[in-house]
Amino acid sequence: MVMKKLREQAKIFLVIVIVCFVGLIVFEWGMDVTGLRQQPNVLGEVNGEKIMANQYSQALQNQIEARRQQGAVELTDQDITLLENQVWEGMIQEVLMRQEIERLGIAATDSEIVSTLKHNPPAIIRNNENFLTDGQFDMQKYLSALYDPRNVNNWLPIEQYLRSSIPYQKLQNQIVASV
Repeated sequence: MVMKKLREQAKIFLVIVIVCFVGLIVFEWGMDVTGLRQQPNVLGEVNGEKIMANQYSQALQNQIEARRQQGAVELTDQDITLLENQVWEGMIQEVLMRQEIERLGIAATDSEIVSTLKHNPPAIIRNNENFLTDGQFDMQKYLSALYDPRNVNNWLPIEQYLRSSIPYQKLQNQIVASV
């Protein structure tokens, strides 16, 4: 008699478990009612700023390609894992530094950009073959191009690059000075 009642109740229990499981699938996994599932294409968030999967993938591909150009050796799984971690850490560091630059109000002034262009051109310019003589950076060639009024529009990308990179240098200088 007891076994008969257990068998009858087992059917009801099984139906309840199946209904609950299907409900979980529909409402949680399908509709994400609780909102706990991550947003698509968002890998992480740093102080409210989202790190998107496509940005990470692009940065990782750039690093993999740069490593392959450095040497002909095929990258191992361990190399790829190391690069993945470096890219992720770099993206987090980039966000934190950019937020700190904004918080401190650090910016590149026009005079800093001009001074950098005149006295310490960035590596992208130093390696430009238009400014090389016998494989060495030729400051005279560079300065004549810099002061040539016909080249005014050619310097806009370099100015934008310096306007974005100088604040990072200033922040790093502040950090080093405080240590």
